[in-house]
Amino acid sequence: MRPKDTIAALEKHAAAHGFHTCGAWWDPSGLAPEDRAGLHTVYNLVREGRAHGLLTLNERDLSCEANDYWSVVEAATRRAWVVLHASPLRCPATVHTAS
Repeated sequence: MRPKDTIAALEKHAAAHGFHTCGAWWDPSGLAPEDRAGLHTVYNLVREGRAHGLLTLNERDLSCEANDYWSVVEAATRRAWVVLHASPLRCPATVHTAS
């Protein structure tokens, strides 16, 4: 499956369960150094209650909440993931989207 197709499938899966998505990453080789700042942003969004957690390619458990920074990093080492919003808030500008 192509990266954009994988991310689209994850977003569709999230939407089917009532989640809004914001931010999608694809990194076939694992966690890229330039994504670490983005991951810290994701962790802060979860901690502040502005995002629910992460939905990954290999773990489609929508209850997967990132309770600490390292769990965010661990989830991010999978090939694709999206940030799940807890509510239909406007996508924060601090979260970047890459493909």
